[in-house]
Amino acid sequence: MLNSNQDNTDKSLWQINFILYLITLILFGVMICRLCLCQQDICYLLALGRWIIDHGSLPLTDPFSWTYALYPNGCPFVVHQWLTDILFFVVEKALKPTALVMITAIALSFSNVILPLKILGNFRIRVGECLSLLVLSMLSAESHLQVRPEIFSYVFFALYFFILIKADQNGNLSKKNLTILFLGMVLWCNLHSGFLAGLMAVSFWLSLSIIDQAFFGKQKFGYSYFSSLPLCFIATLINPSGYKLWLYLPSLYLSPISHYVSEWRHFDPYFLYYEPFYPLLILMVIFVVLTYKTLQMGKLKDSGLKPILLGLVAIFIGLSVSRFMNTAAFCLIIAIAMLLNSFEREKQNNRLLSFAIPSTIIVIATIIIVTDKLIPAKIADNCAEFTAPAEGVNFLKNHPQEGRLLNDAQYGDFLQWSLQPCPKLFIDSRFDLYDPNMIDRYFKLLECASGWQKSLQTFEIDWVFLPPYFPLVTALHKNGNWQVLYSDYTVVVMHKVHTP
Repeated sequence: MLNSNQDNTDKSLWQINFILYLITLILFGVMICRLCLCQQDICYLLALGRWIIDHGSLPLTDPFSWTYALYPNGCPFVVHQWLTDILFFVVEKALKPTALVMITAIALSFSNVILPLKILGNFRIRVGECLSLLVLSMLSAESHLQVRPEIFSYVFFALYFFILIKADQNGNLSKKNLTILFLGMVLWCNLHSGFLAGLMAVSFWLSLSIIDQAFFGKQKFGYSYFSSLPLCFIATLINPSGYKLWLYLPSLYLSPISHYVSEWRHFDPYFLYYEPFYPLLILMVIFVVLTYKTLQMGKLKDSGLKPILLGLVAIFIGLSVSRFMNTAAFCLIIAIAMLLNSFEREKQNNRLLSFAIPSTIIVIATIIIVTDKLIPAKIADNCAEFTAPAEGVNFLKNHPQEGRLLNDAQYGDFLQWSLQPCPKLFIDSRFDLYDPNMIDRYFKLLECASGWQKSLQTFEIDWVFLPPYFPLVTALHKNGNWQVLYSDYTVVVMHKVHTP
């Protein structure tokens, strides 16, 4: 009787997990449709891809701004995601924005469903537990679902973990998988700067393999296993910029103006109003409980240090940078699965891989229906994060302006894509491209902070394209030397009146 009740309970839990999983897949597709194209970042990617195709080469300096040459940031100019720029532009031109949504959906399905299923399938983890972990991981992924080069980094990151985990279980890295790591890194470093995460993952895994071998008597690994890191590093040099890509990366990730970018926000009260934080928080709690249980039951020798340190690093990353919440969630589900694997359990996941293709089909079908009936795919369409100054751009098409432009950074992206030729910009959202001191002066100028009049004269601004809420717009309104050419609720176009 007790066994029968237990079976019924297990069956009910399985049904609940399965239903939640299906609902989450549909929600995942809807979130991709809602967030995929709404931000302005896609504009400069498409504009740069168009420039590369039109000129048949990579630019040697920034082709869009007038400030980059006058105020250099001291770093080499590197188009670090040139292959993604070309791919996105070619796809959008040939197949329209809906195809960009589909590419994003396929990439995110691989990184959030297919590859995690293959990874979790290597451990003694029940199907219901696996589906619950995937639900939490997909909900955390809402933090970054845009059409951006990062989508390819997520795929490669998951692929690298899959290969490293297989190598652990086989006791060595096969030549086939070593080749995949090398060629994958060649492709990765031309698609997105996130290839650094791949190198970190390999370094982390190799270091802990040595520690686990020394302290817990884990299996010894062959030469190919330890040759993966130097080979992956060599692969990063196979790009149009060569070693200069590495010289550029510090300015990209360690820029002093990162505090202006909301995606680089560390843990603060804002997180409590940010939905993706809560599924990540649940994963953190599960990990902490399992870690405590592992240590309490003396299972550390069975689990090794990898899952514990992987989970701790994931928690640190997730709380340090909101942009990496989805990556932190992915690492946490792996760490949790590895901890569960250290307990004596039967492997009950024979059906896991059968979920992969149907799950992807559900996500893609949801996107097809939603984009056709509810949320049409449009580049930088209006959303809570960004309101496109479409009418202001139409004004510039009919009334092009000359001279030095002062524009809003996000509007700079939209201008790049919408106008051809585009007027030379003051700035766009690629903050790492510009001199930090210039950017600081730029924001003080918009807010009319101390010294703003001097900055306006130093930059020799001739016209502005700014949202009406900036204090600078109000100040220029009161100045008789500036004339309003166009105004609406999104943008004000003003030109300086040059007196003889």
